[in-house]
Amino acid sequence: MSNRHSIFGVISFLMGLGCGAVILACVGYSTYLEMTTPGGIDEEAPEVILIGLAMLGFMGLSILGGAIGLVGLFESERNKLFAILGTLTCAAVFLAPLALIIIGLAMK
Repeated sequence: MSNRHSIFGVISFLMGLGCGAVILACVGYSTYLEMTTPGGIDEEAPEVILIGLAMLGFMGLSILGGAIGLVGLFESERNKLFAILGTLTCAAVFLAPLALIIIGLAMK
């Protein structure tokens, strides 16, 4: 009899995918705004502030997803595939925008 997948692992993986999709959409939309606005976007515009807050919020949610993935890793008698994938996905979703933020601050 095969072990069933960890429900915490599946939740973590889905959270990582969802957060990654939203963060990617935020980066894409901010890039679109920068390219289509003459002179570049105003950093203090409410739209830009909301994009930044959404990115930070979903980065925080990916930390929660990573913690849920870690819980799935410690479940006994469960398949750990989705727990591993969820933890790695959430880590990547957190670290990639963090790297963009650090690069952006370094260029300023």
